[in-house]
Amino acid sequence: MAEEVLHHYELHVKMSCSGCSGAVERVLGKLDGNLLLPLLPPHTLANPPAHAGVKDYKTDLTTQKVTVTADETVDLDKIQTVIGKTGKEIVSAKKVDP
Repeated sequence: MAEEVLHHYELHVKMSCSGCSGAVERVLGKLDGNLLLPLLPPHTLANPPAHAGVKDYKTDLTTQKVTVTADETVDLDKIQTVIGKTGKEIVSAKKVDP
């Protein structure tokens, strides 16, 4: 069995209260394999990855930083799109080495 490849992302998101950080956490918590199956390439659907998606995330209201660890089914664009739907402004976003 191949080793799972994880990607780490760091985003600076304008969050002014615990409701803001809670909204970001809720949308990240929904990025699991069941929601992503329609977004995967067709050849992947025959054998979807187990527990695909976001593996871990953390929001820090003080620093306004969001860190996300995800497998290859979730890229930075997808994370930005989902967080953007909360109405929170993303000031910066980047992939980081673990």
